[in-house]
Amino acid sequence: MIISSCGFRKKFKVHGQLINTSNENIFLKEMASTDVFVVDSTKIDPDGEFTLKGEKDKPAFYMLYISKNNNVTLIIKPGERLKITGDAKDLVHTYSVEGSKDSQLAKELNDSINSALGKIDNVWRTYYDSIHSPNILHIRAKRDSTLEEIDTSYQEFTKAFIKNNLHSMASLMALYQQYSQQHSVLNPLDHFEIFKMADSVMMIEYPTTDAAQSLHKLIGDVTDRKIQQAETEKKVAIGAIAPEIALPSPKGEITKLSSTRGKYVLLDFWASWCKPCRQENPNLVKVYYKYRYQGFDIFQVSLDRSKNSWLKGIQDDQLAWAQVSDLQMWDSPVVTLYGIQGIPHNLLLDPNGKIIAKDLLGGDLVIKLKEIFKW
Repeated sequence: MIISSCGFRKKFKVHGQLINTSNENIFLKEMASTDVFVVDSTKIDPDGEFTLKGEKDKPAFYMLYISKNNNVTLIIKPGERLKITGDAKDLVHTYSVEGSKDSQLAKELNDSINSALGKIDNVWRTYYDSIHSPNILHIRAKRDSTLEEIDTSYQEFTKAFIKNNLHSMASLMALYQQYSQQHSVLNPLDHFEIFKMADSVMMIEYPTTDAAQSLHKLIGDVTDRKIQQAETEKKVAIGAIAPEIALPSPKGEITKLSSTRGKYVLLDFWASWCKPCRQENPNLVKVYYKYRYQGFDIFQVSLDRSKNSWLKGIQDDQLAWAQVSDLQMWDSPVVTLYGIQGIPHNLLLDPNGKIIAKDLLGGDLVIKLKEIFKW
């Protein structure tokens, strides 16, 4: 009973031969879904050799760690014997690995993302070198298009890598690659099918691993979110009646969207801190005074947090129509109710409250109102 309760744990070993060593400590850390912890550690000997050991009953992700910016990812199965070679001063760009197919695939990913990051750095370096050029607008447009090309190309590489290596845990590593903390290569909402494909295989091949369990939970959460998103999109689709909004005015009085029935209404979501919103407000002022006596109105919902900032924004921009806010910013229920992804965002409603157009900014709003009011 004692033996069986321990599962089939097997020892594994990571042996290394590195150059440019200077008595560094080296660590093998397991990367669990909620924590990173040291499995083994040692000093690299004067000849550059080290040996790290562990024991595990299932595959897992590990970090071979010398310092914060000098570490690599390994995927180790129970019983494997890995050999690592490279430069101790720059392990990331010089290491090679034998004895683990998954770790070799992890290295392929590491090399590929570093190549993409190098291309991105070159684009930005060229841009900054030309920042004072009279052709800066053209250079900026070229920068953006080149960055988009790099991103698209690397996304395609990543998706192909996952499909070709679905039975390896390296496919999980590919799902979560990042250019930076704010920019992932893939994301589960926009690339749901590839995430779902990997999940279906991982739950068959490695169902008890932390990584597979974490992905499976993510797929469940995203599925629920996509269902909710689809339901929201139906509620605010062209032809639907705009859901009711009842929020406090600047004076604290509850004001309802339905109180504007009988007019064409621009339901506009904005905030005093939103620069594009503030730039759009003068356009709203113009069309409001042009068409207000012909049956046009505006109902603005602010995603502000500060009441003083909200009121100052109204005063500074001379906004004369209905204003409401619960001052909960992105936590406001209207964000979920209308599926708002960003602001400025607006919907044009007919006199019955039916949505007839969306995101009419600048000239698009002018054209639509001319079409409605015939002048």
